Amino acid sequence: LSTFVYKTIWQHLLMMAHNALVYLGVLIIFGIVPGWAVLLVVPALAVIVLNGTWAALLLGLASARFRDIPPIVQSILRVVMFVTPILWIPSQLGARAHLALYNPFAYFVELLRAPLLGAVPSQTTWALALAVTGVGWVVTLLLFAKFRSRVAYWL
Repeated sequence: LSTFVYKTIWQHLLMMAHNALVYLGVLIIFGIVPGWAVLLVVPALAVIVLNGTWAALLLGLASARFRDIPPIVQSILRVVMFVTPILWIPSQLGARAHLALYNPFAYFVELLRAPLLGAVPSQTTWALALAVTGVGWVVTLLLFAKFRSRVAYWL
């Protein structure tokens, strides 16, 4: 991976470390003692970073070829933000709570949210998050291997 990708990953992790201070402050203020489940944040972050890395590589490759990809991705991510249970929880949907199961981003949110709330993510959540990450890496590496010699001409 390029130095730029590593630098970007570390910048985001550093920002998250600063934001973790807020989490620690809330724990102290409200007297909450986190259990052992909070340690699952570390592997969850590793899975999320791995997933974000293949997505960045794939979108970077597509953006080099097709100039319309970045604005399309920006528009899609704005919508995805609201349909993914980040600001809400699936149980708030009532009878339609099963619809959240079809959103792959929901599994990554749950992978990180559950340990921070003191719960252990289900095996299904882990399995689906790892499956999405694995399939994403396979597809990205195959496409990158096929088209990497052409990227210089696309730029």
